Amino acid sequence: IEDMKQGISKIRNPVIARVFRELGLIEQWGSGVRRIFREARELGLQEPEILEIGMRMRFSIYLAQDVSVDKATGTIGAQSWAQSGAQSEAVILALSNAHLSAAELARMLGLETKTGAFKRTVKELLDRGLIAYTVPDKPTSRLQKYRLTDEGQAVLDKVGGRHDK
Repeated sequence: IEDMKQGISKIRNPVIARVFRELGLIEQWGSGVRRIFREARELGLQEPEILEIGMRMRFSIYLAQDVSVDKATGTIGAQSWAQSGAQSEAVILALSNAHLSAAELARMLGLETKTGAFKRTVKELLDRGLIAYTVPDKPTSRLQKYRLTDEGQAVLDKVGGRHDK
């Protein structure tokens, strides 16, 4: 294991290794593990952990923030990354034409209720400054709606959306 940290590589499948090298997918033998440890150190992350279990290796890389993953469904929290990204895009697109309440947004996304995943998506978009409240001083107002910000419009423009107000 210490050899791996130093960049000493033990090739387990030479045919695959040669193909990866010829395709340019490998920079040089043994450079990846060293680079992972260096980048973790530079980012202030916990040092990666390498465990040898029988004839196998387990490589654990730690994130800056905890993320709960449901291993059975492959989801993060209550929704997958793909769902989250698609829902974010749908919210941004819906707000490109009108200011909408949370209930109106949920209906436009085909949801019967404001699900936890929907609420997380809206919060993330608010936190990222892509959408904003229409009544900023009263987030829980019954008149509250969401609007697309200039940053949100820029994201929409990048992905080829249109703004038709």
